[in-house]
Amino acid sequence: NFGIQGRVRFRKVKHLNHGASNFENYQQILVDIGNVWVEDEEFDSALEIVDLLEVPSDKVRLLVEIALSRSREGDIAGAKKTLAPALRIANLIQNATEKNYSLSYIAAAQGRVDDLAGAKETLATLGTADPRQETEERSVYLLNIAQAQISVGDSAGAKKPWQLL
Repeated sequence: NFGIQGRVRFRKVKHLNHGASNFENYQQILVDIGNVWVEDEEFDSALEIVDLLEVPSDKVRLLVEIALSRSREGDIAGAKKTLAPALRIANLIQNATEKNYSLSYIAAAQGRVDDLAGAKETLATLGTADPRQETEERSVYLLNIAQAQISVGDSAGAKKPWQLL
């Protein structure tokens, strides 16, 4: 149930979809509209967008953004609850690079919402950074790991990912 503002935005998404030339454009439009709803703190509407997304890593990223926004608003329990499906989805991703990136993003978010046990557990499931990844992607992945390690009190461990660059 999007509400009046949400219905207007959803109609815009549907209208834009008619002009989308391919699947990636449509997915990006959905991600963009989901992020607008997150910014407006319309979390239920943003969660409905998550259900429409077909790319698992896009689902994870939007769920993490929802969780972080909830946390900033003081809803720590809601933030932690939102990260649970993100973790389930990330663990189902078959591509190792995408899976590790999604898990590192979740671990960093868990640290930011004071789920230190969850962040430690998620960090333990991560593989190593693929040296064939683009440098920028690897940097973001390693930054996520370092942020999560700092949040769980492992400052020495936070330095290690940077040795992989």
